[in-house]
Amino acid sequence: MIGFSITTWCIAVIMLCLGISLLKGNYTFVHGKVFDRTKDKAGYAKQLGKPVLLLAAGIAISGVIAVVLPQEYAMPVVIIFLLLVAVVTIGLFYRVDKYFCKSLSE
Repeated sequence: MIGFSITTWCIAVIMLCLGISLLKGNYTFVHGKVFDRTKDKAGYAKQLGKPVLLLAAGIAISGVIAVVLPQEYAMPVVIIFLLLVAVVTIGLFYRVDKYFCKSLSE
């Protein structure tokens, strides 16, 4: 389980750096239909930074869960936790996309 934890922590650090970059308004990594048509690209990137930080935190916490819990049931708990984090993050991404898509039509 320690290998899984180290891997998740490395991925979480990468996601954390990406989230901080987005929160600063850096949008070089962002693409998509709504992003390409919006005028407020920095604002869009800043709004995307929050769900990315949530995803990074969820991935890091899953690594901690894998180390702390007994090995027999650590993986099912981690998978359920990551699915929950993914659902919440997708919802937040959808909300940001919907907000900026609505602002395009105005």
